[in-house]
Amino acid sequence: MGSCGEHKMRLNIIGNGFDLYHGLPCSYYYFGCFLAKYYPDFYAEMSQMFGFSCYRCVGYEEVETIVDNIFWRTFEERLGKLDSTWMEDSLMDDLGLECDDPVDIEIPEVTNAERIKKKFCDWIRTTVNTEENYRIVKSRIKRKKCKFSAEDYFINFNYTQTLQEVYKILNSRVYHIHGQCAFDEEECNLIVGHGNVDAIRDLEKKIGEIESETYYLADQRVRNRLNEYKCERSILRDLRKNVESLLHDLNFKLDYKRLDVEEIWVWGLSCGDVDKPYIEFLRDRYPDVKWKFSYYDENEKSERERYAAEIGLDESQVDYFELNNPNSVNILEEIVLENDIEEF
Repeated sequence: MGSCGEHKMRLNIIGNGFDLYHGLPCSYYYFGCFLAKYYPDFYAEMSQMFGFSCYRCVGYEEVETIVDNIFWRTFEERLGKLDSTWMEDSLMDDLGLECDDPVDIEIPEVTNAERIKKKFCDWIRTTVNTEENYRIVKSRIKRKKCKFSAEDYFINFNYTQTLQEVYKILNSRVYHIHGQCAFDEEECNLIVGHGNVDAIRDLEKKIGEIESETYYLADQRVRNRLNEYKCERSILRDLRKNVESLLHDLNFKLDYKRLDVEEIWVWGLSCGDVDKPYIEFLRDRYPDVKWKFSYYDENEKSERERYAAEIGLDESQVDYFELNNPNSVNILEEIVLENDIEEF
């Protein structure tokens, strides 16, 4: 992997596919497995919140836990779509109260967003970004290592230290746009979330409509509905990535670095809607540079070609390279065994 001949000043965008290439158990499916194993009650609560399956019936009475990869494959996007019946069904008994003196009833589920983020950080810290995992990767990656230069700079969308541990890239050359885990930290603050602003605005509209009529103060049922909307809005706000703030910080960092960028290489980034603002920002900041997008297989290559055209990159300034390590499955299997990861 890497460029041939003279090495130009390259800005590397590192996505989750890069860590998957190295065999790390970093797909969101494994976060689901982590929750199902260590926090089964909360895992069931999340399935109600976001409307995914967490049990499979066996026979008439028995059930077994499953991790629905349809949900976890698009985990961050799905964080912006609460199930329409979750709040009403889960709080029906408590909030069905009718009384002469209406009150605002506390909704404990409002803390679920923070609980999700806390458990996500615990998963990255204890299962994905560990010294033992990197020892296994380094012993097995061999000739499949990617090629980088000491002059390269990296915008890392991952929370891991694969670049530093496997490739000995200096910390000063890596910008972790969503935060990172350090081995000696018992807690870490990582940014994970959705970009569904419309869902938040829709709830704000419903809240505004109720609060514009003061009758809700004397009607417990309507007051309950208002509190439910506010709870849902709070959760979606807490789970939203503040892309504007992240782009501001990135712009400041790049201004400070004063990089003479000649190429931008995109390694294993999903190039979904949640990533688009960052790619468009870099396209506008460096309008004349050459781009290279990685692809896993021919289907993904076609998707990357469509994506490049969609964001306005000219065919003459775009190329593609394969990022597919057949040995990643073997590395992953060893790491899964080492971490006693239970797959559902």
